[in-house]
Amino acid sequence: MLKHSLKLIGAIALFAVLWPSQGYCQIGYEARPENFVVVPSDMWAYWLLFLVPAGLALNPIKFSKDINHILWTTVGVLFILLIGLRYYVGADFDNYIIYYNISRESSATVFTGEQGLNLAIAYGNAPGYVVVNALAQQLGIWGNHGIYVVNTFCATFFVIGLVKFCRQQPLPWVALAVAVPFMVCGVAMGYTRQATALGFLMWGFSLLRPGNEYKYIALV
Repeated sequence: MLKHSLKLIGAIALFAVLWPSQGYCQIGYEARPENFVVVPSDMWAYWLLFLVPAGLALNPIKFSKDINHILWTTVGVLFILLIGLRYYVGADFDNYIIYYNISRESSATVFTGEQGLNLAIAYGNAPGYVVVNALAQQLGIWGNHGIYVVNTFCATFFVIGLVKFCRQQPLPWVALAVAVPFMVCGVAMGYTRQATALGFLMWGFSLLRPGNEYKYIALV
């Protein structure tokens, strides 16, 4: 228990100095609102992300397999919602809104013609992300709110991969708690496309054992 506690204390120390990333628009329009500020009370969501798995890691009660599965599912849904529904958090949040606007304005030719080619280049040759944005804007959601559909969709794959990978570790809840400061708050909330790819990679790692090579290759 002492060994586990020391690991959590180290993770808490790292988390305590972590502040949510506040990015800047690099392309030109739809910039961050001028009155957008971060106050200490905004940190409750980040502490919740950390303290839930940390508390479960220190919990001496051994849960049954069914209860444990419910706990992981509940925590996973919590992570998905907090990552996917974040508001102006992340270094590239402004750019993702711009990409969403481009997708909405050129949805009719998103996959064909010069406009579609330019859109693919603007997305950094990420056709999957182009598809997700195009489908989200087809839902007819008002304004830029469709970006939350995109972020939540991508967060789902990241969290699935993270949970599956953590559950393969000797101390699953400790692994999840340690992943929160940087991998969740830094990567998943800052870089949506990269986090989605990382989710598939971790999902593949969780399956990487003799006889599962093809599943790993398919995911990666």
